Amino acid sequence: MGVYSLMRPPRTGRRCIEVQRGCVIGWSGRGGAKTRTAQGRGLTTDVVAAQAGGSWAPRAGVLDQSAGVPLERELSLEDAESRARAEVAALGWRARLDRLSASEPTAVRAALVEPDGAAVPGGVGAGKGDARSATVGALFEALEHAFTGPAAVGEWPLRAVPVEQVAAGPLAVDAAIAELARTASTHLASVPHTSARDGRPVDVPLFLWAPWSTAGDRAGWRLGVGDDTDYSRVKAYSVNTGCAIGATEDEAVLHALGECVERDAFSLFLLRCVHDRAVVPRRLARALLSEDLGDLVVAAEEVVGGEVELFDLTTDLDVPVVLALVRHTSGPAVARHGLGASLSAAHAVLRAVTELVQVVLVARGLDLLAHDAAVTRAVGRHAGLLACARLEVPDVVVDAAETAVRFSRDTVTASVAQLRGQITERLLAAGHDVLVGRLVTLPHGTTAVHVHCPGLERFHLVLDGHVALPGPRARRLRRTGG
Repeated sequence: MGVYSLMRPPRTGRRCIEVQRGCVIGWSGRGGAKTRTAQGRGLTTDVVAAQAGGSWAPRAGVLDQSAGVPLERELSLEDAESRARAEVAALGWRARLDRLSASEPTAVRAALVEPDGAAVPGGVGAGKGDARSATVGALFEALEHAFTGPAAVGEWPLRAVPVEQVAAGPLAVDAAIAELARTASTHLASVPHTSARDGRPVDVPLFLWAPWSTAGDRAGWRLGVGDDTDYSRVKAYSVNTGCAIGATEDEAVLHALGECVERDAFSLFLLRCVHDRAVVPRRLARALLSEDLGDLVVAAEEVVGGEVELFDLTTDLDVPVVLALVRHTSGPAVARHGLGASLSAAHAVLRAVTELVQVVLVARGLDLLAHDAAVTRAVGRHAGLLACARLEVPDVVVDAAETAVRFSRDTVTASVAQLRGQITERLLAAGHDVLVGRLVTLPHGTTAVHVHCPGLERFHLVLDGHVALPGPRARRLRRTGG
């Protein structure tokens, strides 16, 4: 997602390539007649760079990340790159970068290492887009993963909170919290967040957004911080949604909000369009795209080796969400789709298409057969769930009038703080609080956060074989068709 942090945080601090909760992550662009190469300038950085190629040349405007400050960002790409390198250097680390394709759009993966060459726990990430955007994205995401994973938990304001206290607050709507509250009184390791609705502090349990914390081998650690809860019944609800990093807290929160919105929209799409077959998927026709975006899709098809289809997943939250999918091909669904959310519909398309390229390129270095087999074992006896896990989108689609309107009017020019405020207002208006927790601020101001929006859906975890039952929001929309 975006120009800096384009992958989701890892479930563990292991330095490996892994599949996690509905997406592919690495261990943790654009081009044409004038193409660029990954340079890895300055900082003590080991770079494996391929010569740039491809046929997509960025033009001026919102898609040209080299011109000024990109949409939804506080810094220009040049300044963002300098910031990321300064943070890495201040921590005494180095970064190893690997560009995954010579053509553009491309992907870059980064691994942070100690001076002696040892891997920084969790310090891996990936970036997407043109070569420089992908490099900056990989660096920021590697920092994000290092400071939102288990190795960084000592940096957070962690405390144990009685489950009854959590269940009596804004998280009462959460199925996992309700399930835990029905059993014996226990304590949940939590991080204090702040409510956007009334400014009050709200403790958000770690297990909801840090799947690694529920592992059996973490039981001793949990007891050490006062958490005596058995999470075996609610593991399917644990997902790292809402972790993000940014040059400022506003930037980090904005991108965390985008992730919350897009995963909720994807969950509703899977439930209503794929599982229920009650709502016809809304196609995003090529004719609605600008010339820039049309060129991007064509270039992406050359990289991924298949036709890219776009779908409008926008919900009642009124934040444009796009799914980019390579449908008629083999391979796990986690390696065939990308998502994008933004108040700018064009930017949502950009995010989705470049994320698709990223996951395809990362997946080429993985053996996903075991993952696919595990998912099939988990949900294979239920045809509807298996169709969702395989992202079997129906062939019958609709060109909806609201999609044409949404993607033909795109004049978003607001600042990062304004965009954060606008998305927050839309969530609040729909009945969903926005809970913001600051995790850490690095020496030069880069900030990692977690954002939780009670009531948004997590059914997308079915792509990993986990069945998070639909909540009140999904049940209402499935019933009303809204």
